[in-house]
Amino acid sequence: MSDAIVWYLLVTIFGLLAWPLAFRLLPGLPERGYTLSRALGLLLTGYVFWLLGSLGLLHNTAGGVLFSLLIVAGLSLWAYATRPDKADSLLNWLKDHIRLVITSEALFLLAFAGWAVVRAYNPDISGTEKPMDLAFLNGIRASRSFPPHDPWLSGYAISYYYFGYLIVAMLSRLGGIPGEVAFNLAIALLFALTLLGSYGVVYNLIAASAEGDDRPRGVAFGALLGPIFVGVMGNLEGFFELLRALNLPFLDSGFWRWLDIADLNEPLPGGALWPPDRWRFWWWWRASRVIHERTIAGESFWYQPIDEFPFFSFLLGDMHPHVLVLPFVLLALGLAFNLLAQRGRITRAQVALYTVCIGGLAFLNTWDLPTYLFIVVGALLIRRIRERGVFDLSDVGQPLLLGLLILVLGLVAYLPWYISFSSQAGGILPNAVFATRLHQFLVMFGPFVVIIAWFLVDEAIRNRARMGWSDGLLLGAGVLAGLIGLMVALSVAALRLDPAVAGFLLTVTGFPTTGLSQEALQSQLPAAIGAVIRHRLTHPLTPLLLTGLIGLTLSRLLPRPTVDGEESDRSPAFSASTGFALLLILTGALLTLGPEFVYLRDVFGQRMNTIFKFYYAAWVLFGVAAAYAAHRLARRPLFAPVLAVLVLAALVYPVIAIPTRMGEGGRLASEAGPTLDGLDYIRRQHPQDYQAIMWLRQVADPEAVIVEAVGGQYSYYARVSATTGLQTVLGWPGHERQWRGDLYPALAGSREEDVREIYNTPSMPRALELLERYGVTYLYVGPLERDPAYASPAGIEKFDRYLTAVYRNEGVTIYRVDLPLIEEQQP
Repeated sequence: MSDAIVWYLLVTIFGLLAWPLAFRLLPGLPERGYTLSRALGLLLTGYVFWLLGSLGLLHNTAGGVLFSLLIVAGLSLWAYATRPDKADSLLNWLKDHIRLVITSEALFLLAFAGWAVVRAYNPDISGTEKPMDLAFLNGIRASRSFPPHDPWLSGYAISYYYFGYLIVAMLSRLGGIPGEVAFNLAIALLFALTLLGSYGVVYNLIAASAEGDDRPRGVAFGALLGPIFVGVMGNLEGFFELLRALNLPFLDSGFWRWLDIADLNEPLPGGALWPPDRWRFWWWWRASRVIHERTIAGESFWYQPIDEFPFFSFLLGDMHPHVLVLPFVLLALGLAFNLLAQRGRITRAQVALYTVCIGGLAFLNTWDLPTYLFIVVGALLIRRIRERGVFDLSDVGQPLLLGLLILVLGLVAYLPWYISFSSQAGGILPNAVFATRLHQFLVMFGPFVVIIAWFLVDEAIRNRARMGWSDGLLLGAGVLAGLIGLMVALSVAALRLDPAVAGFLLTVTGFPTTGLSQEALQSQLPAAIGAVIRHRLTHPLTPLLLTGLIGLTLSRLLPRPTVDGEESDRSPAFSASTGFALLLILTGALLTLGPEFVYLRDVFGQRMNTIFKFYYAAWVLFGVAAAYAAHRLARRPLFAPVLAVLVLAALVYPVIAIPTRMGEGGRLASEAGPTLDGLDYIRRQHPQDYQAIMWLRQVADPEAVIVEAVGGQYSYYARVSATTGLQTVLGWPGHERQWRGDLYPALAGSREEDVREIYNTPSMPRALELLERYGVTYLYVGPLERDPAYASPAGIEKFDRYLTAVYRNEGVTIYRVDLPLIEEQQP
């Protein structure tokens, strides 16, 4: 409990110290950056701390964090003190916006405390990729300087976008909170910041949508749809889980086979509403796999797309970059809207702020940088359109130049990270076969699509005389045609140049490939391409829906030019808020349309990861836009009951998933009781490992290298390095391969085989040669290392004969490798 209070107070202090800076530099936001200030304070302090640490000017200590925070506080106070309009003060603003302050603070506190309770009933940092996240967090905590060492590949720095982990480690170090507790507090904090940030962005859109001082009524309350849509709602998979549990007679086997969500394609015999005792363990996991890829022959494909959404991520509890970045992409949305809404020129101080915040997205989650840079440029372009009342291609130049400036300055600002970063990305490949079926797309985004489509149709009806129909619809069709053309061009090129792609295409289209010569394979390609074309023509609905949304959005964004004889009207065709919402809809539609035809090449070899990252970003954008659209449509006939039905259907998932997930931790029905200690499961289930780990954390030098057994990913292997932050020779090989791409074989070499040989060879000179090669300080021998399936008894016994044991309990022995051999110490 005390750790949670310290964590809450620290984050609040970060926000309060950064708010004067936001107040000065974000004049276009009605809430003046108040709801975004916590995220801003964390990002700016993290940047100063990382940069000075990377330059060798600061140590990775609590004092270094405090010094960085004081720098940010000084800049913030200076910016506020030098504001040109002294009457524009924090105190006056607070008097006028007390309802906003109370609502936002209550929302943040309730969200943080509530999710901390949820985590306390399922706190274990085990399963999925939590050990990896903990390894990064503890590796950064254990490093004396930056870039931090990679705890799972000794001798190398982390090759990943680790800025989010650094920010969590920064809070952990400043508050004196151990990594295993900070991990769970960070999940609760991310949940709270996501709700607060989405509330603030939607509040700004609603409040700015009124003309003059006529502020919309109930804006502080109405903006609560933002956090509901972005951070609380689930997709409709939970609703279908409920329907299946009810075992309704009219939903027969044919319906569930048509729905075709993995493990949800048959009716549930018997039916049980609650508790879900007949439901598959981890039933809630299905919500992240609602898009089911099938080959042209109808067979289930071996890789399935990931379609996470924020609430699923918080429920799962993995502290991954796509989750760590959520508060900061909402900050980026606030910054982008400020550019669109503010009056007057953009200052150098603002450019510097945008450089750090937008440029930092690459360091937080590289996938998000292009998306939010596009939104920044789009906001600047819409500002030009509103100012001139018409659109001209010449308007694009200035926004593009400023976007390019922010990009270049951002690259320079984060150059020390770019130098040490390597990626698995390898260009763009065509998605020639897999088309997202419309009903599965609507299971994912259905409530947003209904609200957004209603909003666009309503805008079209009310503003049909001002809309650039021909330009918008032609551009929408052009986007679709361009993607199809790109897919075809990439397919032809890949088939000619890449035999692996040719073989894959033949396999998923049902053509035989085994035992055929290259000439025979090539001879089947025309028939395979014909099958692909027929298949795509019979699955056009999702691309057509998204193209329609894009066309309507562009038609509204592009004012119809006046023609001869008409009176010129250069007044804004839409409010800044509506323009920004349209920009978010456009960006979200582009993100979800793209993977229908192309995807980014990675180690998975399919669009699984592209769907994951693009859909995740689209959820945030659609959620914010839909919340604003719902406000605009609130008084339209029939909209309120339709909205209620959509929201209730989407809330089924969190309502039934939260108690299920809390129960999976086993603490609701046991004497263990709630805790935020993510290593408590090791203390209870592996007490010998736990005692040895705690000893290492107390006595080992942070730069020490350990060796432990190497095993599969998503397992208990690499537990010592993950929980201590100390470097091990090799952690999870599969993940290192993902992070480092083509560089992995050269960097890792024979490490996996060498570690196994250290534990198996009866020859101590050979083991010592390998230990010295990797600079090992401590050799760990615990239950995994003693397992006969991993190491031979003779290989383990040699350590006691030659090495000095510096720690021993009933199940674990730790040897100090850099001490003289025992035989050499004997007379």
